[in-house]
Amino acid sequence: MFDKETGEKMSEWDNTDIELVKRMNWVCDAEKLEAHVRQQRGDVVFYCGASGNVAEIAPLFDQLVLLTADEGNIRHRLSTRTSNDFGRVREAQDLVLEDKDRYERDLQTRGAIVVDANEDLDRVVAEVIERTAIFS
Repeated sequence: MFDKETGEKMSEWDNTDIELVKRMNWVCDAEKLEAHVRQQRGDVVFYCGASGNVAEIAPLFDQLVLLTADEGNIRHRLSTRTSNDFGRVREAQDLVLEDKDRYERDLQTRGAIVVDANEDLDRVVAEVIERTAIFS
């Protein structure tokens, strides 16, 4: 997590402080990710998440998959997530949704396979497998 204004790495942040959230940028360490990808023994590696530096990390992958969902599902999933507290407050959800269209267009421009994630998990997984042909 980095401060957008200063570029400094943030060691602490509060996901309920909307002004602080607006200043944050989650950036994936491309060197660490590349090393991790190279260490994998299997033919298939999934990286799941969103990153402020997608342009830098996208070339590390043969295929990109964009899981997209409607506003209602996004709000519900963020409100009920248990893995972390980001997005539980409505203002943070609004920020996510403000950037959703731009982020999705960017991934589509990069050739991402678009999968409707409004479906149940089993159907989404089946479609990802089918559309990426990872096991054929």
